[in-house]
Amino acid sequence: MSVEQQLTFGWVTAARPLRVVITLEKLRAAPVAPGVYWFAGAHPSGVGGRVLYVGQSSNLRQRLAAYRNLRPEQAPEFLRRVLRLVREVRWQRCEDLHAARSLEAELLVRYRPPGNRLGTSPESRGYVGFQTVKGWLIAARRARPEAGGEWFGPFAGIDSFHALLRCIWRVHHLTRGRPLPAGWCQDTGPEQACYPLTGGGGAPEEIEPWPSLLREYWGGETDRLIRWLRASANPTSWPEPWAMRLYERDVEQVELFYHRIARPWRQLRARFGVRHPCLTASQVEQLLALKRATQASRKALSHP
Repeated sequence: MSVEQQLTFGWVTAARPLRVVITLEKLRAAPVAPGVYWFAGAHPSGVGGRVLYVGQSSNLRQRLAAYRNLRPEQAPEFLRRVLRLVREVRWQRCEDLHAARSLEAELLVRYRPPGNRLGTSPESRGYVGFQTVKGWLIAARRARPEAGGEWFGPFAGIDSFHALLRCIWRVHHLTRGRPLPAGWCQDTGPEQACYPLTGGGGAPEEIEPWPSLLREYWGGETDRLIRWLRASANPTSWPEPWAMRLYERDVEQVELFYHRIARPWRQLRARFGVRHPCLTASQVEQLLALKRATQASRKALSHP
């Protein structure tokens, strides 16, 4: 059932809305799994509804249980403004947390809930890109594409960018075995990184294929980069078992981004004849609107 289909409900009067709308029965029905949840309130007309707040969690039941006893003074400022307007809570289970974050990002931009502060603007999507300068590869993440280099996006949920930077650092023949720079293991991570493209002698056969791998990966063309990262992993390079596990976890995140975001984004562009991998935020919204419109048309035709 789509979000739109779940937004028709009646009025519920309560002094503490979340305790009323998140009943024990509702809480037991919530899955112990990753997903996206949203709070909604009725329009002044009493018909239909409006999304007031969107969030995601690795455990929907646990997160909703915390909200059930939330006092207004404990809520974040933006959520506090709409807390007493909430009339219903709904959720969508997701395969994993990465998929939940991607869906949350899409719903934030689509509905722009007044209870959310970040991610509600089309400009909240980000761009990733690279360029080669004098034998160096420069990979960057930006709010907007810059002059020079190749850019891709905008993408929602590009937190895997930092995981990719860590993977490249760990398998690069000039940095393998060295500790990651300070701050690279944090969620925010670096916004830019540089890697040498050649070995010490600069022989042509030593040139790393990172530009073509990144182009195919961010463009959603093939998963060759992921296969390259897995094949390049050498356990002897990381004598500590935990270091190898961290690398494998980062590769999994890189793979999820490709299958959940980069590849579907390429399929969406191909569906509407858009070849360039870098668009504006408004163009992305137009494509998503076209996709929703065609899906609605197909449902209408299949259910006359």
